[in-house]
Amino acid sequence: MISLPSSLLLPPQVFKDLLVPAFLGQATVIFTLMHVFCYLGMYFFGGRIEASQAHWAALPVPASLYYLLNFNTYREGMLTLFMLVRLGKGGRR
Repeated sequence: MISLPSSLLLPPQVFKDLLVPAFLGQATVIFTLMHVFCYLGMYFFGGRIEASQAHWAALPVPASLYYLLNFNTYREGMLTLFMLVRLGKGGRR
């Protein structure tokens, strides 16, 4: 088994005192912006996409599930924003 030198190992106190506060501030900003954009999306685009619309039935299976990415509810809006943050413009990584 390979062991790391003790100088490369971080004690648990470093995570508690340095890393958690640093990431907590960034996570708070990202979540707040996603929250605001989710409510804006619900206001402007809410209710426009429904599963019962005829053009979804004509698409193949992966493309026919895009109706799930909408702003009809808060949960679906946050999922849509998460997908946009993670995948960008819908491209694959």
